[in-house]
Amino acid sequence: MSQNSSGSLSNMAGYTHKWLSMYDSIRGKQKKDFPFAFWDVVVITTADDVQKEAYELQLAEKLSRSELPEDVDYHIIADLPGPKLGNGGSTFTALARLNELYGEDLFEKRTLMLHAGGQSQRMPSASVLGKVFTALPFGSQMYQMIDLKLANSIPFLQNLKPGIFLLCADDFQIFDVHGEEKFLRMDQEGFTVLAHPGSLQLGTAHGVYVVQGGRLFTDKLVQTSECLEVLQKPSLERMEKQGAHLKRTKSDLSDDNSNGQSQSEPVVYTDSSFYFDSSVVKKMLQFYNEVKPLTCEIDAYGDFLQCLGSRSSVDYVTMTSNVGSVTADLIPMRKKVYHLLKDTPIHVLALNQSKYVHIGTTKELLFHLCEDTNLREELNLLPDVFNRWVNLGNKEKSEKVRRCEPDIKGCVMHSCLPSSSSIGSRAVVEFCHFEVPLKLGSNSVLSNCQLLQEESSLTLVDIPGNVFIHTASAKGDNSTGYVTVVFDIYENLKRKADGKESVSKLDYMKATLGKALEVLNIDDSIAVPEANDPCYNLWHTRLFPVTASMSASLSLALRTIQALQSDNGINLDLSPYKLMSMADVLKEKDVKDMLKYRRELYSLIKQG
Repeated sequence: MSQNSSGSLSNMAGYTHKWLSMYDSIRGKQKKDFPFAFWDVVVITTADDVQKEAYELQLAEKLSRSELPEDVDYHIIADLPGPKLGNGGSTFTALARLNELYGEDLFEKRTLMLHAGGQSQRMPSASVLGKVFTALPFGSQMYQMIDLKLANSIPFLQNLKPGIFLLCADDFQIFDVHGEEKFLRMDQEGFTVLAHPGSLQLGTAHGVYVVQGGRLFTDKLVQTSECLEVLQKPSLERMEKQGAHLKRTKSDLSDDNSNGQSQSEPVVYTDSSFYFDSSVVKKMLQFYNEVKPLTCEIDAYGDFLQCLGSRSSVDYVTMTSNVGSVTADLIPMRKKVYHLLKDTPIHVLALNQSKYVHIGTTKELLFHLCEDTNLREELNLLPDVFNRWVNLGNKEKSEKVRRCEPDIKGCVMHSCLPSSSSIGSRAVVEFCHFEVPLKLGSNSVLSNCQLLQEESSLTLVDIPGNVFIHTASAKGDNSTGYVTVVFDIYENLKRKADGKESVSKLDYMKATLGKALEVLNIDDSIAVPEANDPCYNLWHTRLFPVTASMSASLSLALRTIQALQSDNGINLDLSPYKLMSMADVLKEKDVKDMLKYRRELYSLIKQG
């Protein structure tokens, strides 16, 4: 979700539109024609080589359409095979690869490093092709998260010396620094971290900076402070004890621009992106050459930043509640990282009129694209972007035939649909091609789905609310198959059962998984097979049939929803089909086929 600091939304909108316009002016152009500074190198990290291939194909597609600045070195760098490395481990891996490519020249380059690995289990529509290529409905055109990240970084490039600017793929910042751009300085030794005034509750889920003096200068858009220590996802009690609460030095903010935040309400400085200069890069490379290969997870925020500040302590290395995988090597490695970085300077660059936005879950996607009126103003997000609406009514040649306008209460992008379609409130449709009218209920996501009239007897696709539906391509023995995954929008796909005997008790589609297996005639030994390292959750449960076409796959998914939500004892026999889980889909994904479908859909929309 987003968190507003005190500041004028209209000013943030104006400043945001400015850098979006600047970015738009350099897409498809050579660096020699850029009227402002830009990156020498852009790196996107991935979890493995399969994800790397998917990203390289999409990056090439964007470059072929002149959708990215040209004459920039773009690199997709995968983690090495082995244990999960975390974004800190990915940083070491990527730096080593860049050093192989550039040698000493690396230390003279300004590099944007965008961490985009992960399975996106909380937003499965981005699982196959990646969060960094998530679609965003900007104005009259389609952007993707990578575009927003590149545009978002432009203001910092004017005063940024060679080094690494590190970002994550599923968040961004909206801010206003108009007239104070000269203070956006990333030219000091060590680390420079971006900070945003946020609520105490937001601080419990992020890194929090404890700054010298503990003052929030509300009359300054940009504020530089020295950092005492960095707290990682601290409790409310720990933030107060360590002095993270900020005191205001001015209280002239009106109710109109305080975003509902009381002047007496405490705030803290929360983290987002950060920069480190080439001296740190050299230290990291030397360290990595001494300890490689990495055998445990390292977090760029939890393990790099907690080392820093005059009050930093090695005690944090034993705090593992926020670590995904705790191995025997973890604490010894964290100690080594601490001693590597503990005396490195850290500077807090606070954006006092800013907002942190995270789009990493289906709930956040629905909120920000459909309900967040402030963000829609700031980014000029529209409900109907890059679509083709087809009139299925009177086919006569008369020019007086009245066009039926679609009923859109949510958001539709990059889709071709009948104009008689109806999209409910808080519902998102993306990359869909229907030749039959669509009626989509509220609070739903419909992604990458197709229903051609010649392959269906339906006259209306009526989809209830509160569902997530996504069609993916999967490689078969001799041909590509199609799998449509269906979940309730509120389900936690990562939630684990205690053991195989408890899997049937997991929630699925407003019932239990056990009931769903009974209704769909799926044997639990097929749905939940034994494994050496079992993950007993919905993500790994084989529920979804493989079919020969996207239309057939969606049709079967709609029948599945009807059977699961029916009170009339409707059963559906899926036992004849090969069944896959969402985890299986990622292993067997056919990225080329999915991009072929989207490329054909792009051409169809362009023709219209």
